[in-house]
Amino acid sequence: PFPDALPATDIEPGKRGGKFVYVSFGEGPKDFNAITANDSGSNDILGLIHSSLIGFDNKTQKYVPSLLKEWYMEED
Repeated sequence: PFPDALPATDIEPGKRGGKFVYVSFGEGPKDFNAITANDSGSNDILGLIHSSLIGFDNKTQKYVPSLLKEWYMEED
């Protein structure tokens, strides 16, 4: 989990350009749209670009906070 943090106020915008190197088996990413991507290469990259609200701890087999600090579940 993330510690309590103050909002960032001194932020410099990134620079255009640069180089991104991605290595994978197979064809690689086909789509960067999170809604329409349906191949593993695209989903691998989208997982690096976007953060999820919750994560899963494989060791404990429990859901853990990612962007969320806390949450609760209710029965339907």
